[in-house]
Amino acid sequence: MASVHVALSTHRTLHLRRTLLGVSVQSRPATSVIVSVDGDPDDVRRVVRDASAEFGLRIVLTMRPHQGVCRSAQVRNNAVRALRDPRAGVITRPDDIVVFYDGDCCPAPDALEQHSRLHEASGSRGVVLGHWIPLTPEQTEAFDEAALRAGNWPAKVDPKLLSKLAHREKRYRRQMFLKRIWLEKAHKPKLASGNFSVRLGDYMSVNGFDEGYEGYGQEDDDLGRRLYDAGVRPIVGVRQCLVFHQWHVSRAPTDWHNAPGVVRFNERYRVRSELGMDHPKNQPASSVEVFEPVPVA
Repeated sequence: MASVHVALSTHRTLHLRRTLLGVSVQSRPATSVIVSVDGDPDDVRRVVRDASAEFGLRIVLTMRPHQGVCRSAQVRNNAVRALRDPRAGVITRPDDIVVFYDGDCCPAPDALEQHSRLHEASGSRGVVLGHWIPLTPEQTEAFDEAALRAGNWPAKVDPKLLSKLAHREKRYRRQMFLKRIWLEKAHKPKLASGNFSVRLGDYMSVNGFDEGYEGYGQEDDDLGRRLYDAGVRPIVGVRQCLVFHQWHVSRAPTDWHNAPGVVRFNERYRVRSELGMDHPKNQPASSVEVFEPVPVA
C-alpha cells in the first residue's frame, strides 16, 4: 500500500491548529505531514511546534520570506520540495499519494483513508477530487474539538449542504463522461487546491503547480487541466473526501475577470509547466525544520 503524505499550505496562524488536529486524528494516519508557509512568521512556527507536542504529530515545517505577493502555487510546490528534501527524513516513491490541504481546511476523520481507498480502487493514474463543507462564522467559533477527537464531525451540517454535495458529484461524473467525447472544458471536473490528492510521480510529471501564477485564483484549474492532458484520470471524491472550511474573510478579487490568475489561465499553456518543481520562480532558500512528537512518559 502506498504511503500517504499531507502537504498543508498557509500564510498565517488562523485555524491552523484545528486543521493539524484534524490531521492528527485520521483513521488512516499520514506517513508524513508537511506545513509550507508563504512567509516566515515566528507565530506560525510556534503554532506548528505546539501542535506537534499537543497532538503527538511529527511535522516538517518549510518557510521562506514572503515575496510581496501571494504565491500559493509556489508554496504548494515548496511543500513537495520539503517532502523530498533529505532534511525532512522522509522516504518517498513515485506511487506515494500526496494529499493537499489549505491551512483553514480541517479534514474529516476518515479523509485520508478515503483518499487512499479511491486511489487504490482506481487501478490507474488518477487525481482524487475532494470537496468541503463551509462552516458559518458561528460554527467556526463553536468548532467541536472533542467530537473531532472522537472520530465525529466537528459541526452539525445542514442537510441542504449534503444535498448540494450530491448534486456536485453528479455534475462531476457527467463532466467526466463528456470529457471522454471531447465535449467538456479542459479543466473540468474542477480540481480544488484546498482538498485533492495525486500520486507523487504524476505531480512531478507535469512539474507541479505553475509558479507563474501569483495572486488569488486559477492555479488549481491550471494544474487540473495539465494533469488531465497528461493522462491522469479524475477520480470523484466529493462526498467521501471532505474537509471543513473554517470561515474567514475571502481574499478573492472583486474584479475576477481581470485578475492576474484569470488572465494567465486564458493564455497558452504547456502540459509540463515552465516554472514549477524543476525550475522554480526566483525565491529565497526555504528553511526545513522537523518537529518530533514528545514521547509519552
